[in-house]
Amino acid sequence: MNYTDEKIVKQPRKYFAEDLDITKWENVEAEMQKLDEEEINSADDLIDFLKKVGELSNILSEEMAWRYITMTRYADKPENQEKFNEFYSGIISKAKPYDFKFNKKFYDSPYRKELDEKKYGHLNKIISNDIELYREENIPLQIKEKELTNKYGEAFSKLTVTYKGEEKTLSQLAPFLKDPDRKVREEVWKLRMDKMMEMREEFNQLFDEMKELRIQIAKNTGFDNYRDFMHQAKGRFSYTPKDIMKFHDAVEKEVMPFLREETEKRRKILDLDSVRPWDTAVDLDGKVLKPFDTIDEFVDKGIKILHTIKPEFGIRLNLMKNSEYLDLDNRKGKAPGGYNYPLSETGAPFIFMNAVGMHQNVVTLLHEAGHAMHTFATKNIEIDAYKNTPSEVAELASMSMEFISMDLWNEYYKDESDFNKA
Repeated sequence: MNYTDEKIVKQPRKYFAEDLDITKWENVEAEMQKLDEEEINSADDLIDFLKKVGELSNILSEEMAWRYITMTRYADKPENQEKFNEFYSGIISKAKPYDFKFNKKFYDSPYRKELDEKKYGHLNKIISNDIELYREENIPLQIKEKELTNKYGEAFSKLTVTYKGEEKTLSQLAPFLKDPDRKVREEVWKLRMDKMMEMREEFNQLFDEMKELRIQIAKNTGFDNYRDFMHQAKGRFSYTPKDIMKFHDAVEKEVMPFLREETEKRRKILDLDSVRPWDTAVDLDGKVLKPFDTIDEFVDKGIKILHTIKPEFGIRLNLMKNSEYLDLDNRKGKAPGGYNYPLSETGAPFIFMNAVGMHQNVVTLLHEAGHAMHTFATKNIEIDAYKNTPSEVAELASMSMEFISMDLWNEYYKDESDFNKA
């Protein structure tokens, strides 16, 4: 389905030269020094200052975004990881002390009190929190943390197995876990786990190193543990870690018994002595949903669904397809997982996932499309702190799109029984 032949066009810059070379720190630092020295003589000046900071942040963020996207699309190529790490350590991390200065410049300004509380009250809270959590000694630790994360993606992307004479990525084994034949499921599950176990020492080492780094980051910031540090770092102002523990208790009390009941139903229907890990994905009716055969079909049906919900939504996903801002199929050398990455300067998103022809891929595409519509909707917000929504807000858009689109999933499932099952 094609509703437009146009492509996404990057938004023009207001405050910085289009040819500004941000790969050289001296260029970035020169611009940041100008911002640091800029005089603020009114509340309007203060907001204009934040908008300039926001535009420079968008420029840097987009460069990092493309390096991250390239790194995850081709995670088996070490040079992509090196380019990302080089930009993060050489530019992004060096900019953090200036970000702190800019936050202080805003927060300490006498004109801040003249700002409309209704419009900027939450901004005060966000920037105050960023100031409180900033520690210069954490910058090298955060660089190392990024490097460890990227090493995991690179290592995982290279994992393949041979199944029935064909090389398969671990993601490409997932459809076989729905096979009605239990022997097939067990064989595939163990094949996947055996391959993971080959990497046990390397993955454990990465985990242990990252754990120690994160504990030190938290302690440097005055927290007893990393959990409490990240709770505040994520801007969760409306509830506390204690509230989360209460929620955990409620899940244990109310949800776990329900899951045990469902597992017991699964055991009886499948006529098993006990439910094993390779029995959890198989459909109880023995029928496997097959929503699409090709990636083009997968995308085009998603575009049509979004267009039915709201024409603007379908056109936006169509624009992303035309602009090659989608990388949806699973392949060797690609990092695991899925994401919607905002391209802050362009004012558009990039969707990455690992589709292998399963129903969950449909849910994931529509989920990430919800994030993408959120990205498009917020592209004109000029104050950077208001663009970075916490998970609770970000997931509202994505989860809502899953539910809003459900009645239209018959685009993927022409058979009524398949549609009802989906």
